[in-house]
Amino acid sequence: MELGVSTESQSVVFPTLSPIDHKFKQIHRGDDFTFGMTIDDRLFGWGDNQNGQLGLGHHNPIEIPT
Repeated sequence: MELGVSTESQSVVFPTLSPIDHKFKQIHRGDDFTFGMTIDDRLFGWGDNQNGQLGLGHHNPIEIPT
């Protein structure tokens, strides 16, 4: 899920396009989550979110950059 390709049951071992149309200039990966900064300075987060680390006000997993 950390890749933002909406797949929890399979590993991705090759470069994969995200299903969104954003161009990221920076990516930061945590243990079970990822943040990305787009070229127009917008911040997106996705991943497990078990501890609310995405800052969305809930603990639901996020499968695509939000």
